[in-house]
Amino acid sequence: MAVFDSSRELSKDDLELIESTADKNCVAVINKNDLETKTDESIIEGRYNKVVKISAKNGDGAELLSNAITEALEKYKLGSDAQ
Repeated sequence: MAVFDSSRELSKDDLELIESTADKNCVAVINKNDLETKTDESIIEGRYNKVVKISAKNGDGAELLSNAITEALEKYKLGSDAQ
């Protein structure tokens, strides 16, 4: 999971995180959706298959995030006969 703060512009660290995780089975989370957006969300949305916008403060998007994490984990779920 890669988490970004939508209330500020993408930093150098954010861009490095995008580069290191974009091609992986990774959920991108854009947090602070309750505040004014300063992040260029198109950069994030263009690099990840799954992007979820949330507000951790008020809980908006929590169920979507839970579903996205479950879906990502199920892609790598081992068969029931795994030891």
